Amino acid sequence: MNFKDFIIKIKENLPPYQKSSLDFGAYDYTRILLDDLIALLQAVDEQEFLNIGCSKEEILDDYNEQKSVILYAIKSFRNGDIIESFNTIYHSYFSTITRKNKNLFFKTVERASPMFRIRVNGSNKPYKYSEMFHIPFDNVHMVTNQRFSLSGYPCLYLGNSTYCCWEELNRPDIERCNFSIFGNNSPLNLYDLSSPNEITTPMDLHRLPLVTSCSLTLTDDAAPFKEEYIIPQAILQSLIRFKNQNPTDVHLHGIIWLSTKIGEGTYFDEKDIMYNYVIPTFNNREGNFCASLCDVFVLSDGMTYQELWLKYPHLFAETGGAGDKDYNLSVFNIIEEYLKSDKILKHSMDEDKEI
Repeated sequence: MNFKDFIIKIKENLPPYQKSSLDFGAYDYTRILLDDLIALLQAVDEQEFLNIGCSKEEILDDYNEQKSVILYAIKSFRNGDIIESFNTIYHSYFSTITRKNKNLFFKTVERASPMFRIRVNGSNKPYKYSEMFHIPFDNVHMVTNQRFSLSGYPCLYLGNSTYCCWEELNRPDIERCNFSIFGNNSPLNLYDLSSPNEITTPMDLHRLPLVTSCSLTLTDDAAPFKEEYIIPQAILQSLIRFKNQNPTDVHLHGIIWLSTKIGEGTYFDEKDIMYNYVIPTFNNREGNFCASLCDVFVLSDGMTYQELWLKYPHLFAETGGAGDKDYNLSVFNIIEEYLKSDKILKHSMDEDKEI
């Protein structure tokens, strides 16, 4: 089997593309998935590994080691030793002293890349730009338990499309949504937990066990605790710890991952509109917002779907000629294109002025 077929098999068998329909806990399901990943890797021809500068044995050893680390972290958490669980992930993937893979799995988002955020507003009135930023420090009681979230610790959550944001919010009434566009003033280095489209370097292979372990969907959305969040939350905690302890090392802003909403049931086939970003606040408690993130981003006021439709109904006129899954014809793309236009003012949180 070559790497192209390997990626196809991953999409057919592993998360985030495939969801669990079995009654497993996170420990057992993770073990099964990582065993499946190892079995797929074993079927790849040796020459494929040599072509990218590694060996099959090297990657298999790494997969088995990562499997042991990840399962131990889950087991430690379930046994009540949460500190040991988090420390295990940190020292395996982030510590500059102990981590085996000296290269962190990161990718760079270039300056001025459009990112989006949605907030739901029951009054159908637009939010100001400051209300579209991260949860203020004086409202930390509102920070809930999510996949890449630590209760009480504000982070900024963005998507690379408005559709991805809408799916992540479990498809709220679009007429109650506020849409905002963000732009980064400098490149963002993000810990890459997205499944690769192709295998071109050993690092594309190295990150797959962690990608798989962070992409489980087991529990009902309404459940107050989700076991499948143990590993992704440990990764977020480790990134915050790494940032605080290594200010002169690789500058990591946050995490990028492929939405677990991808796959059957989504309205569009494009994978490249389903990426999420989380950028945690860092050691800045002066005022209500993180000074570091205020320096990094500019953003627009919130705009409601109703406002856009009432002011510019011609934007929603169908251009025709494409299939019903063409994202370019969707309401979401129309909103994005308008937000990216020169008509939209972007504000600086740092200076509180339009730029």
